Amino acid sequence: MTAETNNVLMKADHVKVYYKGKNRKAGVVKAVDDVSFEIMKGETFGVVGESGCGKSTLGRALVRLLKPTEGEITLDGKAIAELKGEELKQMRKDAQIIFQDPSASLNPRRTIKQILMEPFEIHGMKGDVEARIQELIQLVGLDTYHLSRYPHELSGGQKQRVGIARALALEPKIIICDEAVSALDVSVQAQVLNLLQELKEKLGLTYFFISHNLNVVYQVSDRVAVMYLGKIVEIADYAQLYEKRYHPYTEALLSAIPQVGAEEKSERIRLEGELPSPSNPPSGCRFHTRCPKVCERCMKEEPVFREIEAGHYVACHLYD
Repeated sequence: MTAETNNVLMKADHVKVYYKGKNRKAGVVKAVDDVSFEIMKGETFGVVGESGCGKSTLGRALVRLLKPTEGEITLDGKAIAELKGEELKQMRKDAQIIFQDPSASLNPRRTIKQILMEPFEIHGMKGDVEARIQELIQLVGLDTYHLSRYPHELSGGQKQRVGIARALALEPKIIICDEAVSALDVSVQAQVLNLLQELKEKLGLTYFFISHNLNVVYQVSDRVAVMYLGKIVEIADYAQLYEKRYHPYTEALLSAIPQVGAEEKSERIRLEGELPSPSNPPSGCRFHTRCPKVCERCMKEEPVFREIEAGHYVACHLYD
């Protein structure tokens, strides 16, 4: 995938994340298996796929919470696995993460003010931290009186706003949104998505946005990567993807989105069978066990991930 080098903020190059299963029979779990992509400055790069496909594992690898088994991840041209000392400290500031469950990610024994103070304490940052915290809480749509509250006194949406404020505290270059709205009610989801969009435009942020809901990804993303069982099977600009999707798995995901007011409603594609185990993935194309368009070649040969239109990449034998 080519792009202007000076516009690439983060790059994953043939990244693999393997780990041992819970028991000997489980073998090696191939959570992320040979994934490559580039994230441009100022864009929202969405990643969508079923639970267990490796999205969150990939997101954690991007902020060095997990170490890749193979491959390289770079931020601003620097390989993050090799960073030490002050460079590592700076990388920790530049790449932040918003977790899925705001209740689990906020310390219940600390007030909201103490939670927002923590990033500054960890990095030994001084100056007018009090004013910065006041600015952060207002930036995410909360009032200053919330600073004296504890997490259990806030609603789910308010907790996630605190999580967003904490991620913004150190003025990062990229934020990993790991299913950041999936634990919220639908109405609250919309409010938080709107907030993320507003912050992106106001602060010039870059997002790596993870979700199992393609409709949510569609609302916020500039480009979308579709992930299945540890591999990315399709990447395209969101408008391209909705106009013409190539991979049968992407077709199935898109068919599940409710179509309100559409003149010609397409029939939902229901995938047969269970999602295979990442510790024992199928040979050839990993989707062949559930694919409605499977052929004999799919069972034996792994498809090459390649560009078939400008900016549109797919791994599928149907388009060789």
